[in-house]
Amino acid sequence: MLLLLVWALLAALSIATSVIDSSGRRLGAVADRASQRLWPFEARAWTPALLNNPAPPCPVTNGVVDASRCGGGFNPVNATLALRSALSSGAHTVRVPAMGGQPWHVAPIPGTDPICPVDVKQWGHCPALHLFNLTDLTLVLEPGTELLAIRGAFRNPNAVMIRVEYCRNLSIIGSGAAIRMWREDIMDPAQHYIHSENRGGIAVYDSSMVSITGLEISYTGGDGLYLEDVNDTVVSTVNCHHNYRQGLSVASATNLLVADSTFSDTNGTAPMCGVDLEPDWPFYRLSNISFVRCDFSRNANCGFVMNPYVITSGFSAWNPTHGFGANDNQSISVTLDGCTLA
Repeated sequence: MLLLLVWALLAALSIATSVIDSSGRRLGAVADRASQRLWPFEARAWTPALLNNPAPPCPVTNGVVDASRCGGGFNPVNATLALRSALSSGAHTVRVPAMGGQPWHVAPIPGTDPICPVDVKQWGHCPALHLFNLTDLTLVLEPGTELLAIRGAFRNPNAVMIRVEYCRNLSIIGSGAAIRMWREDIMDPAQHYIHSENRGGIAVYDSSMVSITGLEISYTGGDGLYLEDVNDTVVSTVNCHHNYRQGLSVASATNLLVADSTFSDTNGTAPMCGVDLEPDWPFYRLSNISFVRCDFSRNANCGFVMNPYVITSGFSAWNPTHGFGANDNQSISVTLDGCTLA
């Protein structure tokens, strides 16, 4: 009888930690039933040597650091620690050089590991690159550089390549550089991925004066680029193509300029548009947003869509972070100038 009770308790705990909410987010780090083990990156992308050995300090020269000289140096199998070490070095400019055609393979860090900050352990992982509360930083992905998701490492429904939070005056420059994931695996039923819209390329939250230029972002398992609660932000000469959910999603933004960029060939899960302006709460804003000379072509559903109902309806809603929020009559201002819809 005691053994049966213990078994029942363990089963209940397993079910409780396996809950997925309506947006596809898994609540807690749990076993992936498809692989009968914890998220595969814990076994495949990470080894005890990578996780347990402290990385030597980065050599910073005149405020500039070369990521290939951080975290023990460039590792062609898993370069995540070199990049994270460079971003936390205190340098105002982080250079990510092209390594003779070798990609910078990256993976989320297991949320159970001590190097994962407490504030993100609720996701069961750390983002591959987490830019948190940084000011006056320039991240330069040099021409020919590719940040490539380690195949099979992004099974966690919330796993993203780059997550930006509470940053100010941040520039991500990537002319001739690329961020790429494995959308084809997520769309393959034989791979047994848990459905999610959130395995994106770059997600920016609660930040201001952010500039993202020149990057190619493709084959992600969510949005190529996601913006929420951003102010005074510029996206230019970016090419988001063949992403799973959207090329670009904007939940809330004030003073956003998107110029000379392409959002195309989206296919996988709804809405499947090039660009979607999708506020989630009445207090979110779509104010002074401009798209100039952008291309929204060959997407499975639509090129450009805006759903401002939540803002304009005037209802109140409870948000665990913001409390009660209601429409503050903030005007909606969105313009498209010289854009292509096809």
